Amino acid sequence: MRISHFGGLESCDTAEELSLVLQKRFGDCANEFWIHPDGSEYPCIGLMVVHDYAYIQYFPEEGSPGYQPTGNALALISDNVTVFYTNTPEEEI
Repeated sequence: MRISHFGGLESCDTAEELSLVLQKRFGDCANEFWIHPDGSEYPCIGLMVVHDYAYIQYFPEEGSPGYQPTGNALALISDNVTVFYTNTPEEEI
């Protein structure tokens, strides 16, 4: 699989390699991962992380609005808002 993130593009063939890539953090202990199968853009998973928090979406095909898990947030960083980063370690979302 291919994983693009704030540090560049990486390829993973094992669960151990995937784990090492997903531990990488930049800026405010954050990263944004786009996980694709080799040779294809879809399906893909978008994963934003900051500290111990994560936001995940699944896109089965191009043009799909995607899927995200639902449920209660157990805790937020502050003031009922958790800031994630997209595109760069400085661009807040």
